[in-house]
Amino acid sequence: MNSTKFYKNANVYCLVLVLAVFCLISIWWAFRLPMSSAPDEYMRLQVPLFIAENGCLPRGDDPAIINEVWGTSYAFSVYGSSLIAVPFICVAKLVVPNSSAALIIAARLSNCLLAALNIVCIYLMGKKLKFGNLTSILAATIFAFLPQNVFLAAYFNSEQLEFLSTNLVIILCLNARENRWSYRSCFFLGCGLGVLALSYYYAYGVIIAAIIFYFSSIKKDFCLRTRSDYISAILYRPLVVFSGSFIVCGWFFIRNALLYNGDFIGMATSSKTSEIYGASGFKPSQRGTLRQQGYLPDCLFNQMNYSVYWPLSVAQSFIGTFGYMSIFVGNTSFVLYLLVFIPSLVIGLIRRLFTAKQTGDYLTFIPGLITVATPFLLSIYYSWASDYQPQGRYVMAGFGILSLLCAFGIVSLCQGLWTLLCAEIEVKSCKDESGNSLEKRLAISINDYGVFIKLVKFSVVATVLFYLLLFVRIFIHLIIPLLSSGVL
Repeated sequence: MNSTKFYKNANVYCLVLVLAVFCLISIWWAFRLPMSSAPDEYMRLQVPLFIAENGCLPRGDDPAIINEVWGTSYAFSVYGSSLIAVPFICVAKLVVPNSSAALIIAARLSNCLLAALNIVCIYLMGKKLKFGNLTSILAATIFAFLPQNVFLAAYFNSEQLEFLSTNLVIILCLNARENRWSYRSCFFLGCGLGVLALSYYYAYGVIIAAIIFYFSSIKKDFCLRTRSDYISAILYRPLVVFSGSFIVCGWFFIRNALLYNGDFIGMATSSKTSEIYGASGFKPSQRGTLRQQGYLPDCLFNQMNYSVYWPLSVAQSFIGTFGYMSIFVGNTSFVLYLLVFIPSLVIGLIRRLFTAKQTGDYLTFIPGLITVATPFLLSIYYSWASDYQPQGRYVMAGFGILSLLCAFGIVSLCQGLWTLLCAEIEVKSCKDESGNSLEKRLAISINDYGVFIKLVKFSVVATVLFYLLLFVRIFIHLIIPLLSSGVL
């Protein structure tokens, strides 16, 4: 009985283990990481420290928080992560008075908590999408221990709330659909969208994705026969969603509009403030952006306008870039991650399409594509029009979906290998009752996994090529110098 119960709850135990290891690593790193090695942390910390010290929300142009170099502050833009950090900072002030280091650690711990909750959301999202226990656990593990994600959990930033709210909205959308878009589910979805709106602008594509998902599903999920049915589906339920969102985040945008002459987002006022107070060379008019130079956005991909090539830098920092974009993950590790992620992502996507074809449910694909693509497109626009910052953390909002597809690809590959192995053994060693070879009887099931045969071959070739390239690299950079020096 105990062993049966253990196996039944094995997925929960695995998730707890992943969370425990992740928290140990991220908290240890949070205590050890110098302030000078955490991008934008000093500038972002000004907002929660101001709130904890003064008991009120700051203006974006308050001299106490304006950065001397950039001439602006993060109080203009949404700062939901700062509001979450304030209680942690207040507790630290009571427990360890007069310690600035304790306040920084407290803010970082709030970020570690958000990162841990996001791992749970990845697991729940996999369950909601019916990926299965193994795939959900593997996806949570892939997301959790991606080097860049661990680094982002170790210092105070807005990315972890962005990741958490993105995955939370996806879960709430799926839950609302399961409940036939009940008013209660719609209200909770609105609250989730409100949290997302306070997280980071790069996540806003999920709002569009949620709208498309809703209006794509109501025709299939509802029996729209009467006029009242249409009014309820097209008007009342969206109003409930909007109400929940407005309750959570409406105050911020109204406050911005009142403070900054209608600029409810705050970005235009932030640029004007930076133009007035920014140091020479850091004012918006003096940055020499690609747009100001007359380039089109596609120049990011076809020429090196700066010392760092945009696609390569984004890909590398997506895997792991530490410090102020100064410490990159090793080339071998980078190639290894790509050779694991890309084949598994392709396999997972094909297998998911194969499953959707069988069930006839394609509703999640377009919203999922928007969720993944929007941060990437916004990052392109920001690097082209405002500030050339090719950073992987800007495009990671949709990595929850990608991690599920990668995990699904790995699990599908293993299942395909196992199926082919078992089928081969059974064909060679057995015959059915009629005396015919099981090869014919198994032909249908093998054809069902025909896609796996090609993908398995592709994965084997990719793996062999990787180890071949790795050997060539070792031979050129290690063995040849040793031979030349006479050591070997």
